[in-house]
Amino acid sequence: MLIKLSASASKAGPEPWVTLGHCAVFEKLSTDDERERFIEQFWKRREGGWNPSLTPEEFYRGYVGRVFGIRALDTMLRAYRSLDANEMFMGLESEFNDSHFFLGLGNFLNYADTRDIRMMGQFHTQSNPFDVKEQDRSPWVEECRYRRDRFAEGIERLKKALSYRHQACEKVLPGSRDELEYLIFKTDTYIPHLETVRVLLGGYMAYDAAFRARKKGDEKEMLLELDRCESLFVRARALARETAGQVAGKADDPTEKYILFRYNVRFVIPIAEFCKFIKKLVAFHHAEPYWSEVDWR
Repeated sequence: MLIKLSASASKAGPEPWVTLGHCAVFEKLSTDDERERFIEQFWKRREGGWNPSLTPEEFYRGYVGRVFGIRALDTMLRAYRSLDANEMFMGLESEFNDSHFFLGLGNFLNYADTRDIRMMGQFHTQSNPFDVKEQDRSPWVEECRYRRDRFAEGIERLKKALSYRHQACEKVLPGSRDELEYLIFKTDTYIPHLETVRVLLGGYMAYDAAFRARKKGDEKEMLLELDRCESLFVRARALARETAGQVAGKADDPTEKYILFRYNVRFVIPIAEFCKFIKKLVAFHHAEPYWSEVDWR
């Protein structure tokens, strides 16, 4: 059952609802000061959920102060401002056609394959997977280049936010240190993931450069670019596995365990299988055996 809080707590905007448990606590308060503090705290806990005039700065200042304490306020605010600015940089402020405030630059989806992973499957559908004569991937390659550069700057922004969090370690309230450590962990694992994506995009760009060289009749340059392509995809595979290993450090947390599962299924395994294809491709053009199987599923 729900009832309304005392009319003395009303503010501009819709009235909140509280349970009988809240009212029972309120009725046990014996002084006006206690009741005023209760009402003040009640509104503070709810203001972020419905107050349309609340700015990010006001929200972060209130949240950081309550969670991490006054001593850490300035440093942690810098961290949250940096992260907030980076979310905009990787999303709405991006000029990438498929950028989105929720999806960012398509760097990781926990419910489906990213565009970079889906691209791998398209190689299997080509009439000749060892050549690209029938397709011009110029727009795709330009997007790869744009996103790779964007991710590089995003990584630097994340490192800046991370430095602020480390500076705050000795300032936060004792009870909030676990929360701070978890925030540091999330950023520590996000950075190598973005590094993995950057290397992956570099692999696609090297693949494109190889076949552009072939069209110009430069066989030597083509083979060099194919070798570079294979090296980049192998590097991406190693980085993805390292990132998964970092996430596994928090696998006792149900949310992190699920993320680890999805990361392996949607990212690590597809990259590992695609490396087999790239190895076959390179071997074919070097006139070497190329009969290993690739699981395109």
